[in-house]
Amino acid sequence: MARPLARPAHPALARIEHRIHPTARIRPTTIIGEDLIVGPRACVWEFATVRGHTVLGPGASVGFNCEVPNTYIGACTVLGHRIGINRTLLGDGVHLSADVTVTAIHLTRDMTRPDRDTLLRLPDGLYRCRTPGSAP
Repeated sequence: MARPLARPAHPALARIEHRIHPTARIRPTTIIGEDLIVGPRACVWEFATVRGHTVLGPGASVGFNCEVPNTYIGACTVLGHRIGINRTLLGDGVHLSADVTVTAIHLTRDMTRPDRDTLLRLPDGLYRCRTPGSAP
């Protein structure tokens, strides 16, 4: 069961009724920041730290002893044990095994106001993800 949080760091988060969805499972030894969103049926396991403008999509799982700041984790994505991930966008259905470190895939000073677009490389080409306020 999710524990109550302090006032959100960003005013937009104050408008969200359940920043940690009632069906999400957060273990008691987890460290949770004030400015994140945890979706339905998401799970954060023992000794993990999730903070800093992070979104966990529906059914996402953050494994034992993971460090997850400034990251978007898509629906049904699984982070195994001891994953360090920072400033990263992970889509739906991603699976990272144990002992993986991912950093600065999209590095910008303020992830809430990116200074450039994000490019996704997929098997069939590159896709530009327009972000508000980025250069054309």
